[in-house]
Formats: sequence, C-alpha cells, structure tokens
Amino acid sequence: MFRALLPLSFCLALAVLAVPSAVALPVTGDGRADPGGATLGTMADLRAAIGELESELATHARFGGFAAAGPALIQALPGDRHVRHLVAAAYAAAGRTTDAESALDAVPPGDADAWGRVAEALLARNRSDLAAADRLVTAAIAAAPDNAYAHNVAGTIAVAAGDFQAAASRFAEAVEHAPEGAVYLANLGAVLAELGDAGLAQQALIRALELEPGDCTAAIALAGLSRNAGDPAAAAELLGRCLADTPAHPEATPRLVAAQLAQGATDAARQTVADHGAGLDDPAVVLAQIALHAGEPGKARAHLRAAQASPETALTDALAMAMAGSPSVGAHRAAEAARGAADGEAVLPALAHVGLATAAGIAPDRALTDRVSGIAVARFFAAVEAARAGNRARAEAALGEAAEMLPGVRFDGLTGDDVSHLGRQPVATPLALGLVYELAGYAGPARVAYAHAAAAAPEAAVAQLLLARNIAASDPAEARAALTAAVDQAPTFAATRRLLAELLGRAGDFPAALTEIEAALAVHEDAMARLMQGSLAEQVGDDATARAAYERLIALSPDSFVGYNQLAWFLAERGIELDRALELAERADVLQPGNASVLDTKGWLLYRQGAMDDALTALREAHAIDGGRRPVITLHLATVEAAAGERDDAIALLRGLVERGAAAGEFSERAQALLAELEG
Repeated sequence: MFRALLPLSFCLALAVLAVPSAVALPVTGDGRADPGGATLGTMADLRAAIGELESELATHARFGGFAAAGPALIQALPGDRHVRHLVAAAYAAAGRTTDAESALDAVPPGDADAWGRVAEALLARNRSDLAAADRLVTAAIAAAPDNAYAHNVAGTIAVAAGDFQAAASRFAEAVEHAPEGAVYLANLGAVLAELGDAGLAQQALIRALELEPGDCTAAIALAGLSRNAGDPAAAAELLGRCLADTPAHPEATPRLVAAQLAQGATDAARQTVADHGAGLDDPAVVLAQIALHAGEPGKARAHLRAAQASPETALTDALAMAMAGSPSVGAHRAAEAARGAADGEAVLPALAHVGLATAAGIAPDRALTDRVSGIAVARFFAAVEAARAGNRARAEAALGEAAEMLPGVRFDGLTGDDVSHLGRQPVATPLALGLVYELAGYAGPARVAYAHAAAAAPEAAVAQLLLARNIAASDPAEARAALTAAVDQAPTFAATRRLLAELLGRAGDFPAALTEIEAALAVHEDAMARLMQGSLAEQVGDDATARAAYERLIALSPDSFVGYNQLAWFLAERGIELDRALELAERADVLQPGNASVLDTKGWLLYRQGAMDDALTALREAHAIDGGRRPVITLHLATVEAAAGERDDAIALLRGLVERGAAAGEFSERAQALLAELEG
C-alpha cells in the first residue's frame, strides 16, 4: 500500500514551477477588531468590564473592545496607568498610531508595564523598526511571561523579519498560554505551513476555525494547503468563509478568484469580483485575467482599458495580444512590464518576453534574456531557437539545462531527430506560447496551444508530453493516447514513459505501468520514480522488486521521510523485521514530525509490538491531524482502541467508516466485521 504523503498520483502532483519569486510572507494577524459585549456603568461595572476586556485581549486577541471604549475609559479613569496602556495596545493593534502614541505620552511605560511595552512594540513594528520592536516585546514578556498576546506580537515581529522558525516558537508559546485563542492557533498554523509542516499546520488551523469559523488567517492558510494538495474546491470553500465574515479581505479575495479559476469556474470568479471587488487592487485587471482564462482576449483588452497602468496590466495585455494572434506585439508589451516591475516581480514578465519573442521568431531583448538565463524555462526557449537555426548540438545542450522546467519534464533520452522537431515553425510557435501561458497560470489557453503543436506534428514527442501533462486530470484517456504516440516516436524519452506509467497506474493497469516506469528508470533514475516502481511492484505482487525500490529510494533521498515511511509500512504489512520497521518509522517521524501517514505507520508498528499506550498516542494524533479523511488511519485507531478496552470509542469510529460505505472501500467492510464482533 502506498504510504507516502501524496496519493497514487505519483509524480504529477502539483508543484511549484522552477521560476524564482519573491518570498510571500504568511498572513498573520494581531487579532480581532469586534468590540465584544462588555458594558460600562457604575465604577464596579467599569472595573468588571475592564477585567473582561483585558481577558479577551490576552486570551483571544480581541482588541476591539478597548479600541471602541478607549475614550470613555480614559475619561472615566484619567490617571489609571494600566488602563491607558491597554487602550494604547488596542489602538496600536488597530493601526490607530496617533491615538496610541497620545495614550502612551500621558503615562510613558517602563519595563514593568507589560501592556505599555506591547503597545510600543506594535508601534515600532508598524513603522518597520524591528530591532526596537523585538527589544520592547521582550521586555513585555519578561514583565508578564504568561501574557499570550505579548508572545503573539513577538511572533508577528519575527514574521516581519523573515524568521519563521522563531515566529513558530513565539506563536506556540501564545497557544500554550491561551489554547482557546483562535488567532494564536491561526498564526501558528500559517507559519508552520510556510515551514512545510503541513500536518501540524493543518491541525492548528482546523482548531482555529472550530473556535472562530470566520477567522481569515486560518482560512487563508488552510486554503493554501488545500490548493497544494490539488483541491481548489476545498480552498474556495474556506476562502468563502473568510469573505462571508470580512467581505473585502485583500488577501482572501484574489485567492478565491485564483481557486475558482483553478477549477475552470470563470463565471464564479466574475461573481467574486462583483461581490468582493473592494478587496482587489484593480478589479479591471482581474476581470481581464478571467477573460484570458476563458480564452477571450478581446474581452480582456476591453477590461484593460479601464485598468490602472502597472506592470501587471502590461503583462496581462501582452498575453492578450499573443492570444489574439500577435505574439510579437505581446513580446514588446511583456518587455515593458519587465522593465517597469520591481526586481522580485520582474522574472515572470521577462520570461514571458523571451517566450513570446521565441513564438514570434524575433530576437528577444538581450538584457532581459540575460536576466533570466539561469532559469530552466529560459533554457528551453533557447533550445527552440537553436533548433530553429539548425544547431542541434546547441539545442541538446540547452535542453539538458532545462531539466525540470515543469514538474516531471526532463529531456533525458531524446534523440537528435526528436530535438530537431522543436525548431519546426508549426511546433515552435504554439509550444512557446503554451509554455508562456502555463507559466502565467492560464491552463486553458496553454492546452489549446499545446494541442495545436501536437496536431501539427504528431511525431513531436515534446509537444505530446506537454499536452498530456495539461489534460491528464481532465481527460486521462486522451493523455494516455498522446503519450503512447510519443513513446512510439521516441521510445527512449524517459519523461513520456514516466507520465504514461502514472496514468496507467491511475487506471489500474499496474503491469503495464510497471513496464513503463522501469523503461524510464533505465534512462534516468530519481527518488520519485523509485517510489512509483515500488508501489506498482507491490500492486502486482512482486515484493522483491518493491523492497529493492524502497531501499534504493532511501539511498537516493536519505534526508526525506518518504522512503523510510514507505519501507517501514512495507515491512509492517508483511509482519517481518518489525524492529527495523519501527526504527525506519521513527526516523521518518524525526524528519517529518506531525505527518499523519508517518504517525499511522509508527502507531501500527507499536501496536504490533505490544506497546499499547504509545500506539494509542501516535494513532490518535494521526487521526486528529488527518481529520478522519483516510479510512486506513481510522480503522487502525479503532482496532487499537478496541484492543485497549476503549470499546465505545472504537464503535464510534467504526460506525463512521461503515456509514461511508463505498467511499471507504475495503476499509468499510473490515470495519463492519470488527463492529459486528464488538457489538455481538
């Protein structure tokens, strides 16, 4: 059974393109601005209300109460130092700098005044004086070590400094002191997701949303995990929750549009712009981009007439011109976009310029070419130009440098004739266009371009590969046909055989899939291909090949948890070498803490060895992180709960699996048998 983080879609899982970009800081927040329900009345009521508001601020990061009641509180208690500092902190969190500074000026805080130092730290962070902010919040924490809000502020300062490890520690401290604080859980989850700890991040984010269903930080971060897992529908649902609570959220709105476009839901994306356009920098540009997704360059250009001038507008216009049949004009507009963009944002328009120039058969701007010359995609464009000029040797060299320009796209095993096809005009132009569109995120137009290239030259194996990658999820049968044609034309082209193995495995033709992946491995070996080989060998009952593949996987990737977890599970399922299997699972857990699959493997092995308490701890954590989605984890936990005498918990888990029926597959039947035994 395949035990890695990803499901049986071995190497076609979503991945980041090999294009550098500016680091996108995680979305973290200072808290909620809703005013709460405290009421001011008599002096006794007033003191009680202040205590309630302070508890809300410290425990739940709700600063709105003090921000709203600040003037009345200061008027009622003009000499109360503590109250002024609380109000100042709330003002600073709300971005009301002048009000915060005024409150602090009346009673300047010392190091013993925790809330005063928190207010000063927020003000320093907001003006980007991070060294001062860190010094001030450190003083606040020293004065009040249990103040969860102070730890949260320290975390946001660390995020602003780009130190996500430190931020995670700070947010974890906030959660420790206020475990019901949704804001603290959301911030912790967002940073853990940025650090790649998907399992622990998901656990924190789900808990945050249980506490605050409309928490935008949690919804945005969890939506990002869903997108990365190939589930844009789940991402859209989460982002919709945020926008229901904050209709013009500037982070959630563009992300929701992107999630909807990833599903091809252009009408829904237009409706999002209509409903939440205030959360977009320039709705006209977004409408133009939606039109491009729909393959409507004329409509896109009409929307752009109302857009503000910007590099993004220029790039969108460049792509619209290319889709309308003028790649040379598009190349010039993309060059304008690249020259006008900030350093961190100039890569995509520069690549688009080079690609569109390649499509048009014109010379690209040398400065922009040099700017992206080290990027794999740019090397592919250079290969096309070399092939067009008849320089096969230079084209082959450039293709070697273009390896992994897209996930799974390498050029090992291409022959000279295969390379020459890239230079033919009916292939070169649509391939270059399709690649530019794909880099810019326009899967539909890319599909059309790749299909033109494949139809114009069915013998062009690279065109068939790029088309098959694009349509693999939506039309796997057509993708398999394209890859079969490519294999017939270029039998040693490893990337086509690897992708064909993936699709055959998805279709359940495991023997044919195993043949294809082994042919690919004969040309190029990597860890993911060995993982695929092992899983397919298991499916056909070839345990010797499977084990050899997993052992080789560990040798190829000794710092990855996947191989250790996979081999541990292989041994566990067969009841052999259980001591080594547990060592492997422990190693996987060290490399990838908080991964549900690893914890499941570890927990099941502990159970097999009689360590019941440790097994329950691991399996309960695995089930919590997984959220009950994977039936095998639920069944394992139910089995061990029953063995430990926790009959009611086991029955509840098993009933859930039985109710899922076909959705739980064989695990539903196994659950039914165990349930009958427990209830009999």
